[in-house]
Amino acid sequence: MIFTKNNLLLFLLLILVVKANGQNSWIKWISTPLNESISHITKLENSDNYLFSISQGKPFPSNPTLFTYFKSYYQLLYKTDNGFNIIDSIKIKSADGYELFLYHFLTPGNDTIIISGMAYDTISNDFQVCMIWLDEDLNILKDTLYGLPGRNEFPQEIILNHYGNLVCHGLINPDISDSKTEDEYIQFFWEIDLKGNELQFVTDTSDSGMGGLISVSAGKYHIFKYQQILQLNCDFSIDTVYDFVVDNFTGFKNKQYINNQYIISGEYFQGQNPPNPNADMDISFLIIDETANVLNLNIFGTIDTLDRYGDFDFNDPDTIFIGGSKNYISGFNDTWFSIYKTNLNGEILFEKYYGGYGKYGLTRVKATNDGGCIIAGNWWDFYNYPDSIQHDVVIMKVDENGLINNLDEHIPFEVTDIIIYPNPGNDFIKINTALKNLNFYLFDIKGDQIMEKEFDKSVSISTSHLSSGIYFYSIWRNGKEIKSGKWIKQ
Repeated sequence: MIFTKNNLLLFLLLILVVKANGQNSWIKWISTPLNESISHITKLENSDNYLFSISQGKPFPSNPTLFTYFKSYYQLLYKTDNGFNIIDSIKIKSADGYELFLYHFLTPGNDTIIISGMAYDTISNDFQVCMIWLDEDLNILKDTLYGLPGRNEFPQEIILNHYGNLVCHGLINPDISDSKTEDEYIQFFWEIDLKGNELQFVTDTSDSGMGGLISVSAGKYHIFKYQQILQLNCDFSIDTVYDFVVDNFTGFKNKQYINNQYIISGEYFQGQNPPNPNADMDISFLIIDETANVLNLNIFGTIDTLDRYGDFDFNDPDTIFIGGSKNYISGFNDTWFSIYKTNLNGEILFEKYYGGYGKYGLTRVKATNDGGCIIAGNWWDFYNYPDSIQHDVVIMKVDENGLINNLDEHIPFEVTDIIIYPNPGNDFIKINTALKNLNFYLFDIKGDQIMEKEFDKSVSISTSHLSSGIYFYSIWRNGKEIKSGKWIKQ
């Protein structure tokens, strides 16, 4: 296979460092005339270095086909120090007639990096599983395609099991465009050792799609199915079927924290599931034991607001970082990265919002050893580029209190624990914060107070009776103004 390895100096000139005084906290934009999307962040096992990857390509329509996506984009894999200063890089686009899209990272030790995803045959339109082995200097050690031509393997996830082997789970020949096939899914489970040798390949037909595979113990897996958790044996046969007792929950990511217990994070829907585009959705996580009992359910969000899940991580389960995107609805509206520092009981240690002034979508969270975390996602500046959905990448390191040191005040970006939205708005003003004992005041353009509201944490205030125009707000706590600004009614 063919890859390009270089230091991409030209690209590095396009990285804007807003402030990076010290290693404790910083924020960086990666901005080019192209469309960027961050795929993954991981820490290398034997050093303080990190890896992160970005998909980059031409701006594309809002609903591209897989073909145009693969033909338009390539991946950039970067190695950095702990301040995210880039040390080395490799560009991955195509190989031997295949377009590659790689989105899983594993660092199983022994100075090895494994990245995996899909290889797309541009002639036959087939998909196969692709895995690439690298050393920590980003040298290619091995690359392999798994699958048969015409069979179309779509990998959904890859994990390490308790034996130290890779397990790739996905679908074969899914045809989501044909309603007649929606009730039948062919799953595959591929166990591969760390040298790339196939150990077993198992397929199974199910009446619904499955996801969220995790190795619970030696020889036992859990996998999520609609309203069920299936316990699988080491040969991936079904051992036990458990009813999943939490309605309206969709899980996206699992992580084990002690033997036989793990956390699954995702979205909790208040009402119908799946929701309409502007439904009430909350970020959440559950604690599950080896017999699929739900030990705890923790929900984070705001009433009547779409809190879209992004990612979660922890080094110590007493300090969990879980985040998403606040008010991420369709159209031109300001959104924020939202991050909660919490624990297994769901107690909020801090709740912070980052962004505004455009559309921010959080995709990655990585806990760091100093008690803070790295947050990454995409930003669409629709104020300056309303006709082109062109994303830049934003990567930030926050400290143990969720703060970024010395943020440049001239950059249209805020770090705050209280937000007012939508702005511009129409029939209501929403306020969200973790604070209590608050007073909200609204003033007209002449400075006359026209509204007052006492509240704790979150509130939705009706403004349907107000005329269109410019208003000013002030929020006070314990006799001190803590936030003020302009609000526009359309």
